Amino acid sequence: VHCVEVAAAHWGYSRVYLHVDPDNNAAFDLYKSAKYRDVGKRWNPFWAGNVANIGYYFKKLDPKREAITQGSDTTMRQME
Repeated sequence: VHCVEVAAAHWGYSRVYLHVDPDNNAAFDLYKSAKYRDVGKRWNPFWAGNVANIGYYFKKLDPKREAITQGSDTTMRQME
């Protein structure tokens, strides 16, 4: 998750949005611990089959925290 946030900030984005199935406890706990917030709406796309009430979460990136520092610069080089 951190690598995605670093990349998003590097590319000039100020937020990261994601979808998660509320029954996927491991993913839900990961995003919650990473300070993603529930948008408060649920998404049930027709193509998702039996998956209902997909959670929609976001996190506003802090440009200072997500700045390309020594450690995250190494991460960006590995991603490129």
